[in-house]
Amino acid sequence: MENGAQDLPVDILYIVFESYAELDRPAVPQSLETLLLVCRTWHDVASHHTRLWSTFHLDFQTKEDAVYWAPCVSRRLVLYTANALLDIKLTMPPTAKHISSDTEALKLLESMLIAFVGKAGVTAKRWRTFDVDETSASALSCIMAGCLSFPTPNLQELRIDWLRCRRMLLPNTSALKTLSLSKCTLAGLPNLASVTSLQLNYFYVNTMRESVEDQALASALNVKMMKIETWKPFNLAAKYPNLLSLELCDSVHAGSLAGFCAPVLCDLTLLVKAGRDYLSVVSCTGIRLKNVKKVRIGLHGQTSTNFPDYLEGLRQFLKEVVNLETLIIEQPEVASLVLKLLTDDCEHLFQSHSVRLVLKGHSTELGRGEERLPSINEFRKQTKCVPDCSWDDLFLQLSFM
Repeated sequence: MENGAQDLPVDILYIVFESYAELDRPAVPQSLETLLLVCRTWHDVASHHTRLWSTFHLDFQTKEDAVYWAPCVSRRLVLYTANALLDIKLTMPPTAKHISSDTEALKLLESMLIAFVGKAGVTAKRWRTFDVDETSASALSCIMAGCLSFPTPNLQELRIDWLRCRRMLLPNTSALKTLSLSKCTLAGLPNLASVTSLQLNYFYVNTMRESVEDQALASALNVKMMKIETWKPFNLAAKYPNLLSLELCDSVHAGSLAGFCAPVLCDLTLLVKAGRDYLSVVSCTGIRLKNVKKVRIGLHGQTSTNFPDYLEGLRQFLKEVVNLETLIIEQPEVASLVLKLLTDDCEHLFQSHSVRLVLKGHSTELGRGEERLPSINEFRKQTKCVPDCSWDDLFLQLSFM
């Protein structure tokens, strides 16, 4: 048996080891280190397979997970990773919130996070990805801010939910490519100069200087994908020469896009609450809506909607995206408005080229000329949208959906 194990090709051994690593948790009788005991060949291959020991995707569901992982992380960081870049992901389901109230478990989690940082931040310099979900960040909030105060020159991806911090984070993020902050209150954003993917969901700058956030956003000149989700006014007063995809959710206040410019934007998502949000986008001279090829639209949240008001903004927006190729609609309510528009006062739109409509797994090519109404009626049946009727009847039916 040992001879057979020794004869396996290295690339096959890598697959075996990485599959075993995915099972590495307290419920599994043998830890990943067991691979080192099979034979000398396995020991040599496994101990030198850096990714095996430098990838920490840790899921904390019970206290036993903390008991297992805290010493395990410290051991592997010392014995196997050497100078390897680290990929760290900490998750804790909402059902495991009780862990944060267990003093012993919390101390173990904190010791593990401190090990990831290292003395004077020496290990943090090797972070490549750092991903902490909402429950984990909340449980570790008392030390998380301190752990994020060291330079991370190799950090490429940072995702954090629900962090509260009064100090500036990550003084050196020169390699950062992906940044996602959700429901965080911070003293400011890290350097965004190298970021290509930026996602800010209900992010707040805890400072009297409102310009801190605006200046940081203005520095993200290399961003290609941006998502902003917030109910408060924001200011994207900068030119983003590489921005291809923009997603705006919740509210787009008048003036938020006053100085915004994205000359190559081709993919636009608007999940908003009111018609004025569409009008804020239409009035932005820095967005060349005629160049946009893919659009996703829909309602944001579960709040009640004034559909006549929403319709007016939607109508003006559709009249501007004249070269649209794909229209993705999130809800049947919005789809019902769009389909009615395309057979009513906006019937002239999209008659010269093919446009694909998408709603909840259903897709169809929008008919042109005499084929317009039949194609839309068929799509209505497939997607259970409101059948063709007057605007008054449509608004009445939408109010009950």
